[in-house]
This record gives sequence, C-alpha cells and structure tokens, in this order.
Amino acid sequence: MYWAHRGDQVPGRWEGAKEDGNGLFVSGEFADTSLGRDTRTLVKMGAVTGLSIGWRPVDFHKDVEYDEKSGTRRILRAMVAEVSIVPLPMNADATVTAVKSMVSPRYLERAARDAGWSSREAKSLVSEFLDRDGRDDETRRDGSADDTQLIKRLAAFSDEIAAATVYEKVNSLGAKIA
Repeated sequence: MYWAHRGDQVPGRWEGAKEDGNGLFVSGEFADTSLGRDTRTLVKMGAVTGLSIGWRPVDFHKDVEYDEKSGTRRILRAMVAEVSIVPLPMNADATVTAVKSMVSPRYLERAARDAGWSSREAKSLVSEFLDRDGRDDETRRDGSADDTQLIKRLAAFSDEIAAATVYEKVNSLGAKIA
C-alpha cells in the first residue's frame, strides 16, 4: 500500500487481492504510524477515497493493443506492481468502499483475554457490551462508531462487570456489602 504511488510513503499493507467481473478488489490494514493514522482518517472522512494501480504489461508486444483510429490502448494482460491510495484516481470507479474500525470485536476480545478474562468470558463480555451499546451487527462490522468513544464506553462497562463479579463472589461467600 502506497500513498500516491510513492514507494517511500507506506500507510499500511494490502492483505488480500482478488479479481472478479467488476475489477480488482483489495483489502488491507493501515499501519499504526502517523502516515497510517492520517491516511485512515482522510479515507474514513471521505476526503481521500481513490485507488490507483501501478502496473506493467507482462509482454508489451503481445499484451497491449493500440487503436490508432480512436487513440486508445487496450491492456490484455498486466502485472500489478502496487496499489496506492490517491486523492484523484484516473478511474473514477476505483474507490475505497469501506473502512473498518480499528477496534473490532476480535480486538476487544483479545484485549479482554490480555486483561485476565478467559476466552469464553471475553467473548461473552464483548457480545454483551456490543448488544448493550445499541449497535446492530452491520454497524459492528463496518466500524462506524468512533474508536475513542467505544474504548471509553467499553472501559466503563468492563469496570461495571468487574464490580458486579466481585459483588457476586462476595455474596456467594455469605458476606454483605454495604
């Protein structure tokens, strides 16, 4: 992943690419660097949404046809060298279609496990939080919630669950909490 075809400006990495009847589809991840965060912010807010490929024909003599009459060339076979995020793509249809949240349910579950919750408890905690947070499955997948606010709400919810767990354990021992 390059910024505007500049090999020295790498805001992240592409994790997958596939071609279908509509064209080339790529998916990737922004790096946790200033360029990665800045690019993600610009893409998420819609200020920059273009994609552009750097390519070369596999065999220039066999894989490129030029129509003198119309002045157009047709690429029959090409090798994609890189895919860039650009402000103004040559092809207006080459755009970023979605930006997922950096805080995914999987990320939250991993954080809960790192904090000492079992895998089952972490999944249950995150599921309960997301349900209580009032967001449907589609919103969870596309990450439309602001990550900072989501983390703050999760932290408060986690404290609440921890307090409830302590309360339940103390009650199970027959003690009273005033």
